[in-house]
Amino acid sequence: MIYQYTLAPIESILETVFVILIGISNSYFLSLVLLAILVRLATKPLEKYVRRAVTSQAEIESVLAPQIDEIKQKFTSVKRHEAIKRLYSRYAYHPAFAIRSLAGLGVQLPFFIAAYFMLLGYSQLNGVVIPVLGDLGKPDTLLFGSVHLMPIVMTLVNILALVTAPGFSRKNLIQGLFISLMFLILLYSSPLGLLIYWTTSNLFSLISNFAPAISRKLNIRKPKEQFKNTFIGRSFEEYAYLFFVTNLAIALPLLGVLGEQYNFFTAHSLPSKSIITLLLAISIVPALVLTVLRWASKRVGIVNIVDSSILFSFLGLFVFYTLNKVGYGFFPPKYEPYILLIVALLVTMVAVVLILKNQLMRFLSYLSLIIPMIFLNFLFVSPASTLFKSSQGTQTSKGLEMNDTPVFLLIFDEFSGLTLQNVKGQLDVSRYPGFAELAQQADYFPNALTVHSRTNISVPSIASGNLRSGGNKGLASGQNLIELFQTRGSVDANSMVLPADFMSERDTKQTSLVSDFVTLYVYIIFHQDWIEKKIGAIPETWKGFGVFFKKDEYQKADQRLNPHERQFIDWMKKVDDGGTSSQFNFLHYLIPHVDYTTTSLGQPIKNSKPIMRILVKKASFVENANTAHVNVLYHNYMQQSAYTDRLLKEFIRVLKSKKLFDQSLIVITSDHGVSYNRYGISRRNPINEDSWKNIVSVPLFIKYPNQKVGNVNTSFVTTLDLSNTILKVVGIDSPWESVGQDLNRIADNSQTRSVELTPKFEEYFQNIKVQFQNARVRKKTLFGEEDSLHTIAVNYTEDPAYTGLLTTDIAELTALTPSNLQAHYNGSLNPTEISYFGTVYDDYQLANDIIIAAVVDGKIQAVFKSGKADEQDGFFAFSLPEKEITPTEFNVSLYEIQGAAPFRLREIQRTTTQKAMEHQFSESKQRYAYDWKESVLKSHGLEALRIGKNGIKVKTNKGDDPLVVFKSISTHAISEPIFHIELDSNQDQKITIYYQTIHKQKFHESQKIDFLVTKGSNSIYIKSTEKDLSGPFRIDFDQSQSTEVMVKNIEVRN
Repeated sequence: MIYQYTLAPIESILETVFVILIGISNSYFLSLVLLAILVRLATKPLEKYVRRAVTSQAEIESVLAPQIDEIKQKFTSVKRHEAIKRLYSRYAYHPAFAIRSLAGLGVQLPFFIAAYFMLLGYSQLNGVVIPVLGDLGKPDTLLFGSVHLMPIVMTLVNILALVTAPGFSRKNLIQGLFISLMFLILLYSSPLGLLIYWTTSNLFSLISNFAPAISRKLNIRKPKEQFKNTFIGRSFEEYAYLFFVTNLAIALPLLGVLGEQYNFFTAHSLPSKSIITLLLAISIVPALVLTVLRWASKRVGIVNIVDSSILFSFLGLFVFYTLNKVGYGFFPPKYEPYILLIVALLVTMVAVVLILKNQLMRFLSYLSLIIPMIFLNFLFVSPASTLFKSSQGTQTSKGLEMNDTPVFLLIFDEFSGLTLQNVKGQLDVSRYPGFAELAQQADYFPNALTVHSRTNISVPSIASGNLRSGGNKGLASGQNLIELFQTRGSVDANSMVLPADFMSERDTKQTSLVSDFVTLYVYIIFHQDWIEKKIGAIPETWKGFGVFFKKDEYQKADQRLNPHERQFIDWMKKVDDGGTSSQFNFLHYLIPHVDYTTTSLGQPIKNSKPIMRILVKKASFVENANTAHVNVLYHNYMQQSAYTDRLLKEFIRVLKSKKLFDQSLIVITSDHGVSYNRYGISRRNPINEDSWKNIVSVPLFIKYPNQKVGNVNTSFVTTLDLSNTILKVVGIDSPWESVGQDLNRIADNSQTRSVELTPKFEEYFQNIKVQFQNARVRKKTLFGEEDSLHTIAVNYTEDPAYTGLLTTDIAELTALTPSNLQAHYNGSLNPTEISYFGTVYDDYQLANDIIIAAVVDGKIQAVFKSGKADEQDGFFAFSLPEKEITPTEFNVSLYEIQGAAPFRLREIQRTTTQKAMEHQFSESKQRYAYDWKESVLKSHGLEALRIGKNGIKVKTNKGDDPLVVFKSISTHAISEPIFHIELDSNQDQKITIYYQTIHKQKFHESQKIDFLVTKGSNSIYIKSTEKDLSGPFRIDFDQSQSTEVMVKNIEVRN
């Protein structure tokens, strides 16, 4: 615990600096030497203070020595002791002060201990051999092959530094020798790297001991003082503080986030030069602008006001940012953003006063010298450093003679290999004709596996032939297929997770970039909950979330149908029109990745996305979601997979038409699979065996040049084997060491060595064949086999009792009397869709576990079950066969399935949410006496607020964030309340109710209900599903327009 809060931060800083030095120097030995020197330079001010204390002590001791000798001659026993004690008191001295002679070591000790643990745990030093000296990760054996020489050298240097130190006396020799020998014993068997660090540190001390004499002889201090008096020196001391405070407020927060989330840059297709230019701009431009402003303020005599404003603004931003991060969760959630803002203002005011009062701007100017370390950390240490690694491709490929075989490596995304297989483990040729056509002339690996479930790790790993995870994320510099083939000048690369420098086409929209960049900064600086309420959360795509500077043309462009499919289609058109391709084509597209926006026949759909959002929190399915709901998403994934097959078939057609197919090496695979199994709560995280089997499985087809006959190889292989396989085909061995193997030489029913790198290998792999078969059986149970996906009707319940109902005529099964149930489609009913969702009510109460049939033209086309989803009862979802809905209009009806076979079907009446809420409200027994007119707590952004006998009249202006906050309805928590609001509006608009709960006592995006009102009178019923609604609520009015609203009544019941 003590180490964690004292020395651990020093260790972290030392490691960061060490990694930066390695990135710059490309030498571990030189980095160790430089690290020791930098630490000594950083602690130099402390050492100067200690040296002055030691010198002062030596001077006092020289004065005391003759007087003590005189006392010893005059007095004996008690009188001698009392006389010496009075002498010490006169000079404020104590014999224990002698330990000050070792204070220099005390300054270094914390850094040495931190460096000791840092270097001891730095595994990258193992195997790094320095000529003559040996392995940095092991003790040296320079003497007779067994005796360690470096500890002895370190000890000798340590003793020399000790005896040559200013103020050293003979009586300190014993202490110094004891400490030196103690270090020798403790560090004798330490790794060579640590000894080089400590020896360099001692050498620094030794040289520093002679520095004053050298400085006096060479008169070094004079040029230093002369520099301070130059224009550059004066300007630096006066203006460099601007560089420090602006970067503290802007660059530090941004780089801290972007260093980890560098997908922001890849999503915006920014090459490394553009990234560096952007970072230099945010680092330098604000300081330059403020420099001009401060220079001008001096001319008009207001420089003190400008300095105060600059310090308050930028230090305030930094303090505000820091407090919002370290203070998050310390205060009541409702008031926390405002408390932290007030604390930030107070801290900033105190800091500015202290800086101005003590004239510390010059000190801040010198602190600006550490700012480059922030950028060096970003460029060389952070995960974003993979975007800037210098290419070594020309070196690794030097002397390699590749043949000119065209290579097409097509990587789909989030595509399980089990999707393509029938229950026998064979390729389902009738359902996937595109893959079947390829398999006729290719090697098919039905047991191919991925080595990671994250795209930004899996895709670089495919290109490198090694697992790129942990501290080695990103594309391996100089050791990947893209750079290797680029040395031949013939590469076409597309991927949103690789550095834009390597990509053939870049989709960079400047307006979107600036908007997203500014929005991201605002998001980082402010309190997380408060800012999410204002602008929403940052999406996983890291693109298109900006709220500033947006243009209409960009917004329209951003609404294109599945841009990833469009990119693939555009690439095929380019090859088709041009008649040729690059030699190496690295094509990674987010297909059939969510959101599922395309049917198997290529028709656009929209409802799959809201179903996913209802069932999914971040990447995980809600654990209590009905299995039938998840199966609907599974069906939509299957639809998108079938469309992916259509795209592949077109890909093959284009290559064949341009005479490229036969002569080329064609590799088709995916970065990872996806799971929609009943026990898996995440489509992407192999959290259990049931999810794992679908996520680790990937499709893999390899068509070699001039291959005429297809083969099936049942070996377990991974995507890491592709790099070596491709290089063998073009006639070379891999220039870098790779775990992958050449799949052209892998015997059937075997296993490559990279299989052991698959996720959860030790836990689940031994049972993989059984698990794969279970997945195939379940897929057949749900979706059958061989029939085209656009024709199948699905029993989403997975209860075999209802399977026989599919596609049957309901005429003989339908009861005369309708069901008591009511269903509402929640706006999802659209003739062009295949998926639908809504809620079902029993006597206007949300009803779970209702078995329902979807009927089109008198035949059952889906069977599903209502249930809970994301705390919402009565939810249902289903998909219909595409052939039943396109291209004509249709009428879908829902029927309740009652009893056991032979079943009876009763038609469910269609209703609206408002009718259901109105009925529930009228039947509610618990009514709350609430004087809503007297309950207005506050308002914001209103032009006028008038409370009269007819109600509350509100007048708003566009863009003013208008809202009214009302007092709590009850002193106790309310379970699932229904609000009834009557109001008149002068135009159509969206109004939002925000509420609070006991578990979240603040207004938040997760606790709101939107509803639309029309021009004129409105009677709105709104139900909250919360079990513990408590505290104030508020009504937000439409800020996109100026409005007038008369609230005439507010009632609450449950």
